[in-house]
Amino acid sequence: DLVKFCHPKVIYLKEYDKKNKTNYFETLYYYLKYNGNINLTAEKLFIHRNTMGYRIQKIEDILGMDLKNGETAFQLNYSMRILCMLK
Repeated sequence: DLVKFCHPKVIYLKEYDKKNKTNYFETLYYYLKYNGNINLTAEKLFIHRNTMGYRIQKIEDILGMDLKNGETAFQLNYSMRILCMLK
């Protein structure tokens, strides 16, 4: 029942990954975990920082959200942690 507390855009992103064989959910998870630090997130994911910037832009486009907004980031982070806990 915890899924009802999750932001619907997070669930949509997870389904998007499954359908398109991408890993934007994981990218967003680490991006939020490291408080929007592109360099640290890119290092964790073993990708170039420019690739990381591209992925974040793509995620923002897919979700139609600004990830730099604190409230948005909190809601998404909270939702992603719930989903990861339920795995």
